[in-house]
Amino acid sequence: CLFVPLGKPLLSIGATFFCFYAVASPVVGALALTDLATSSVPRKLAFCVGATTIAQAPLALFGLTYCSLMDWSSAGRVINSRANTDRCGSGPRSSGPRSSGGPGGSPYSAPLVAITPPCTASLTAVPGEPQLVVPPPPHETAHAAQQEAC
Repeated sequence: CLFVPLGKPLLSIGATFFCFYAVASPVVGALALTDLATSSVPRKLAFCVGATTIAQAPLALFGLTYCSLMDWSSAGRVINSRANTDRCGSGPRSSGPRSSGGPGGSPYSAPLVAITPPCTASLTAVPGEPQLVVPPPPHETAHAAQQEAC
């Protein structure tokens, strides 16, 4: 959910705890431990397993209400600053001038970097055959230089 990237993990834990233990558990307990709905044990067991979705309705309503009332510009800045902390330094990455929104892009967007996985196949030299030399992708050499600078 969005609560963890927004820096509100306790809100997510609290909402989940409340919906499962204060809403769903009493309903399941009352129907499973009494004969209000049925007296068949297999049906009660099936209800206990299937009734975990009872908590999903209030949890979804809470999440949708919270997200609909949220300031998305502020949330985007918080998520962007928290997402870019894996670079050298402590703040968000600086990638040059940012656009101010509109058709040119979002002020919260970062440039995309294509990442390709390293080649894992082993090449063996065959006498008389031309050798295949694969240079490393440009982002790997830039990443190595950046790591050396740290």
